This record gives sequence, C-alpha cells and structure tokens, in this order.
Amino acid sequence: MMQSINNVLTLLPEGATWAISLTLIFLLVGWISSIAIAARQKGLLLIAFIPLTNPLAVVALLFKQTSTGLIPFSCYALALATWLYGGNHAHKVEFERLAAYEGQLSENGEPLRASAYKQSPINPDNNVWDHPYLKTLGLAGQRNQEGDQARKEMEGLYKSWSLPKHGVSVKYETPEEDRQPFIDPVRNIHDLSIQYLQSSGEPDIKWPTTPQSSAQALEPFFSERRDDLKRLREAVTRPEDVYPHAWENGFDMLLPQLAKLKSFTQISSLSSIYHSLQGRQEESYQNARLTFQLAMTGDTDLLISRLVQFAQLQIALETIMAAQQTHLWSDEQWVEIRSFLNDYSAIKHMPNSLRLERAVGYSYIEPMFNQSWSKAMKRLGQLGGSGQMETETGMAMNLLDTMASKFSQAFLAKQWRLCMEAYTFMIADMEQAVAASKETPWKDIQSNWADQNILNYGILAKMLIPALSNIQEKAIHIQVKLELAKVAIDLERFYLKHGSYPDSLDDLSPTYRLTPPLDPMTQKALSYRRNEGGGFEMFSVGMNGTDDGGKHIKKPKRNQTNPPDDLLWRIEKSSPLLPAFQVDA
Repeated sequence: MMQSINNVLTLLPEGATWAISLTLIFLLVGWISSIAIAARQKGLLLIAFIPLTNPLAVVALLFKQTSTGLIPFSCYALALATWLYGGNHAHKVEFERLAAYEGQLSENGEPLRASAYKQSPINPDNNVWDHPYLKTLGLAGQRNQEGDQARKEMEGLYKSWSLPKHGVSVKYETPEEDRQPFIDPVRNIHDLSIQYLQSSGEPDIKWPTTPQSSAQALEPFFSERRDDLKRLREAVTRPEDVYPHAWENGFDMLLPQLAKLKSFTQISSLSSIYHSLQGRQEESYQNARLTFQLAMTGDTDLLISRLVQFAQLQIALETIMAAQQTHLWSDEQWVEIRSFLNDYSAIKHMPNSLRLERAVGYSYIEPMFNQSWSKAMKRLGQLGGSGQMETETGMAMNLLDTMASKFSQAFLAKQWRLCMEAYTFMIADMEQAVAASKETPWKDIQSNWADQNILNYGILAKMLIPALSNIQEKAIHIQVKLELAKVAIDLERFYLKHGSYPDSLDDLSPTYRLTPPLDPMTQKALSYRRNEGGGFEMFSVGMNGTDDGGKHIKKPKRNQTNPPDDLLWRIEKSSPLLPAFQVDA
C-alpha cells in the first residue's frame, strides 16, 4: 500500500505534494473554524457544515461584522494563494526540466517532432503517390475536404483488390500438422478458389482437388484484375516514393494506404502463384517482383507501417516457394529477387521506429501543454482508447479549468518527459540488439526494458509502451524467414545448374555465397536435408533455441513451456498434392 502511494507521489509535478497538502490543511482549518464560529450564530450552523454552502456562511459571518469570521476567510485565502502559487511553481519547474531534456536529446541529434520527417517529392510526376492510380489513396490521408472525398471514393476505386469471403471453411487432413511450412502457397490458392466458386452462387459446385484445377478455377478472377495489376506496376516503379503523411496530427494521423498496400500485396502474390501453377514464367516473375516492390512502397519507420510491412514480406515469400516448387524462373530472375532480400533488415529498422513513435507521440501530446484541464483530459482519454470522452460544461467546469490547468499542464509535462526517458532507454537497448545481432545468436537477444517497471516512467509510458514490448521479437521472426528464403534461392540456383539440390549446404560455397549458411537463431549450422524424392527441407530452430525437428505449434496450450516453434521451408520434387479436405459452407 505504501509503495503504491509512493509511486503515485513520485509522478506528481514538482511542489505538488506540499502545495496540495497545505491547501487541504488550510481548507480543513477554514471549514472547522467556520463551523465553530457559525455555531454561535442563529441559522448558520447547517450552512457552514455543508462544504458546498460553507463559503456562504463565511460571507454571512463577515457581513455580520464578526471579527472571528476573518479566521476561516483568511484560511481560505491562504489555501487559494497556496494552490495558485504551487500550480505556477510546478508549471515553471516541469517545463524547464522538459526543455532541458529536449535540449539534451537535440544535442545528441535525436529528432523530437514528427515534422522533422516531413518531405515532399522532388518531382510529383515521378512520385508513386501522384500516379493517377494511387492519387486518391494519397489524398485519403489528409484531414480536409479533399481527403474526405478521397476516402469516400477509394473503396469503390480499389474494390477489385478485395478477396472474396463467403464464410466457407476448409479443413485439411494432414498427418503432420505440426510440421507444415510457415508458408503454403498451394493451400492459399486452393482456399481462394473455393471462396471464389462459392461467391458465384452456382448450385452443385465441384470443388477443385489439385493445385492445377484450383488455378484453372481462378482464371476469371485474375483476368478481371490484369489491368489493375498493370496500372499498379506502373505506379510503384516510379523513382520517388513520398506519401503525404499528415505528421502534424500525431497519433490522429490517417493511414488509409496501409490496409490497401496489404490488399495489393495479397492479390499480386496470389497472381504470381497462380501463374506459377499454370507454368507462365514471365507473368509469375513479374507479379512476384511487384509483390516485393509493394512491400517496400510507402516505406517509413512508423511502427504500424513496419508491422504491415512484415506481413507483406511474409505474403511475398509465398511467391518464392511457389516458383521454386515449379523451377520456373531463370537464374537472373532469382538473383534479382534475392537483391530485394539482401537490401532489407527488419531488426535494423527498430531503433528508428521507436524514434519516430516518440516524435509522433510528441505531435499528439504537445498541444495538451497549453490546453485547459478538461480539454487535456478529453484528449488523454482518446489516447487511452476511450474514444470521444465527454466532459462536463458550465460554471463549475470553467472554475475547475481555471484552478487546475496549471497543475494539469505541469503534470503532463512531467509525464511526457518521463515517457521520453523510457523511449531513450528502449532505443539504446534496441541499438545494442542491432549490434549484437551481427554476432550473437538471435535467440539470446532479449529486451532489457521488459524487466523495467514501466509505471516509474509515468502514465503516458504506461499507456504507450506496453504495445511496443514484442516488436523486437516480431522483427527477428520475419528476418529469420527472410534469411531462410535467401538460402532457398541459393539452393534453387544450384538446382538450375546441376539438376538437383546439394547434399549439404556447404556445397553452396563459394559459388552462391561466401560461407555456408548458419541458423541466425543459434549461429550454428542450419538444419538441412535432401529428401529421397529430390526435394529438400530446412528449418531454423525458432525463438526457443531448441531443435524441434521442424515442428511448430501455432497455438500452444496454456502454460506450455518452450512449445515447438521451428520455422520450416520445404520443397517437394514435384508439385505437392493437396491433402484430403472438407468444405464447410
């Protein structure tokens, strides 16, 4: 109990403890003394006893020219003076401390406000988001009349990028459900074909039973989207990529492009897989290339943008597995796809993502420093997820705003300074993780801030930082998958030259890589074996650091310690068959 009280007291602005304590003491003495004095006056005792009407009793005592009436009046005057002085003192001290901390960060070259990230395209004719096909999506991020109109138009304009969903559930019967690759392009095409056929409304539908028949069923679906894919390809190949983010809105910033980019990526990836199954090399490759370009489009260190990008990259990897399964692409095409992977590091981006989160947060918090108590609390409630929090209006609220705003502004200034200190600690921790990832097994790279008591960094940190607790693990997770994809490409290039996969990953050196690939999770040899049929499988041991034989349980049981979490990449000699399945329409 005492520890909780101490934690709360440390969060109050400078001088607030003594100011509040003295104010309460003066109010209490004034109230008690007014009751004692009013007891001698007929009809005033009840009015004096009730706190809301007590001031009326004090005024009445003064009008009755009772000299003792000056005692409660003086106490109340001292309470008011103490409160106002304490508020002004706290306001001055906390904002000076905030300014000093800002200056310290600025001297270290740290960007503090999101406006530092604002940029404009050098030539709009070369900008992705000024292309006629994406112009509407670019405008949709603005909070103005033009943006409102763009948001209304965008759903209809990009309707073709929505996947059909008609409540059909497909259940596959697989003997090794816990040894399935972390991506499965064949099943995704099959699931899409069933959803698409169900949406046709035709009676007595015969469900596809092979990857090829699934692709054939989707011929109309992808034919209808051919022109959209072409226009999208024209847009993202422009040399400049500057989305008009409204950075000044902070956490209120609109990001309609993120959901659409993910939808674009899903369709282009599925289109590539579809063409791979049809044996169309150029179409398969061009759509795979588009998929990876989309994953890099609108690139920004905004944390939500990075998380969407991770999802896009996961989707893009399906195009690699599908093309590898059919041995469809040329060596030159594989080299270009690998270049996309070579240039990207999810782990490296994380410190700057935290920096930008801090800057965007400042853009949201800073206006509250000059707002009244009620407006600041309303905005703080929105940040906490309570939506449009209503506050009372009227004389009482106006009085409260006048009396409490200095303290509330000082309180928020301290909370944001403490929150920035938490960000600084996290950024330094993440930069150490980036440096360690070059030599240390990734399973051993842990966040130190998970052990910190976030409440020590104030209520804003408590509201904002828990959502950031697992970003490092997510970055590591997607980067391991990308590393596996690089090795898979090297293996495919070996296959194209020799007609079979190597017996060992050592055979990839030095032609396809300087040194044999290691599992980044352990910095030991990557698990690999060539299958009897001529395919191969390899896997990383995952975050638990344990070789689970390629097993991965997606939904571990509650309280299950170290569940299998290997990341498996598997290629069959011939196009894999669909397992037995059941459709619940």
